[in-house]
Amino acid sequence: DQIIPPFQTVPYAEAAPLIEGAAADSSLRLTAKGETLEGDIETRTVLLPLGEKALVEVRLEHAGLILRTEEGGTFVDDVVFGGPAGEAGIDFDWEVLSVELPNDQPNAYFMYLPVGALLGASAPPTGQTVGFR
Repeated sequence: DQIIPPFQTVPYAEAAPLIEGAAADSSLRLTAKGETLEGDIETRTVLLPLGEKALVEVRLEHAGLILRTEEGGTFVDDVVFGGPAGEAGIDFDWEVLSVELPNDQPNAYFMYLPVGALLGASAPPTGQTVGFR
């Protein structure tokens, strides 16, 4: 995780091709801002399931969201009752700020290659033994 960040953050306006191209049954981290029922302005980042590969609208509806674009922003037009977005606290008319999608990560065992090379380079030459007298 220190070489490549685990998530790629993009504004929602640029996220449509990334959401469509995401693997089947992957998830989407969405950051939205809006007013709660108590009247407080809140920003939330939630993890939503995308379901099978499909168009952006279908995948977001699977996550419980129907969005609209107006005034240069993207807003929640409807929240599917009992859906993942509603359960996470996203509500009607919240503004979608950004989307985070998982980055491809290198295999965790990749770091063993340089370590093995260093150990191999520091070993004594063939035929010689190391011992104490």
